[in-house]
Amino acid sequence: MIRTFQPVGQGTFITEQFEKGQNVVFDCGSDTSARLMADLVKQNFHEGEVIDGVFLSSVDREHASGLEILMGWCRVKKVFLPFLHEEERAYTLLKHLCEGGQPDDFLGRLITTPKTALSAWQVMDAKLPVVTQVAEETDQVKNVFDANLPMYLPPWKAISGFRVFVDENMDWVYQPETYRQRERMEKMKECLRASEIPLEEAASVETLKHLWDDEEMQSRLRKAYQRFEGPFCAVSMTVYAGPESADYALYEQFTEEGKWSYYTRIRSGCIYTGNLQVSGEGPRERLKRHYQSYLPRVGCWLLPGHGSESLFHEEILPKRNAIVVATADNECATGEPHGQVVKSIMQRQIPFYLVTELPGSTVRFYVSEVLV
Repeated sequence: MIRTFQPVGQGTFITEQFEKGQNVVFDCGSDTSARLMADLVKQNFHEGEVIDGVFLSSVDREHASGLEILMGWCRVKKVFLPFLHEEERAYTLLKHLCEGGQPDDFLGRLITTPKTALSAWQVMDAKLPVVTQVAEETDQVKNVFDANLPMYLPPWKAISGFRVFVDENMDWVYQPETYRQRERMEKMKECLRASEIPLEEAASVETLKHLWDDEEMQSRLRKAYQRFEGPFCAVSMTVYAGPESADYALYEQFTEEGKWSYYTRIRSGCIYTGNLQVSGEGPRERLKRHYQSYLPRVGCWLLPGHGSESLFHEEILPKRNAIVVATADNECATGEPHGQVVKSIMQRQIPFYLVTELPGSTVRFYVSEVLV
């Protein structure tokens, strides 16, 4: 299998392409260039090629803006994305609108009515739902899936913690976990209050749209969003991708020489952290608890929020050999990855890779079927 961190700039587009033909995608978006996103989709997949599963860490431009392009070019079987409650949908839509989106464009519909937004693409005449919304596990609602499931099987809504695989003969699984980020929701409410926005109207998709149609209220909403410090994300989904019971050899491709180098001590599993705020102790502990059985097999970490300092905490980094990757625009216009984050990684003598929109920054790893 070849795992590629694609050069989309301020965004994320990661592919896992297996020798037997299966394809899995993690996030599919770019805030740097829609044209670049479209070109990369067509460079990596043939027209009509099957994508077995797409995992979206969050429903925003940096992580999901290219999904429409991908689904128009390929035959996507399944899309996994975080489940949003009504208030979370409204605030996520507000973010989309303040960043130049429209209420009824593709991303706006994906935020508010994901099943409807994706219903236009029918895969191989199958009647199975195209979308699975992954909800956070709570004390009241536990995951009902205790065994591995085929990629196509999970229903339109599922609880965090289930595992899916692309081939029943492969020891390679995916486990999505959704985290509701209540602290950031409360911070957004404070920003809305400061701009004199009625919270009861901003907490509903329909009433938010009415506020947005009013010129004065739209100006207040924009000011409220600008008050928010750091990246806003109401809900974020992480995914473990890797072996379930074994360890496999991992190789890195050197771009300049086109050669592969064997990492003798770094494991082949990867955790895609999305926009999870691991700076808080609670999220870090939940992350460790959810993936405790897989952490010994994780050798690759994608930094949360493109290396944002407000989301990062050094405790997330493993104390043994690993690889850390961040995706960000080449101009570093958003200040990501933050210098202090990079410093923490380098002081641990962990290889750090920054993937930008420049083709030469592409990072590829080859996972061999040979056991370590």
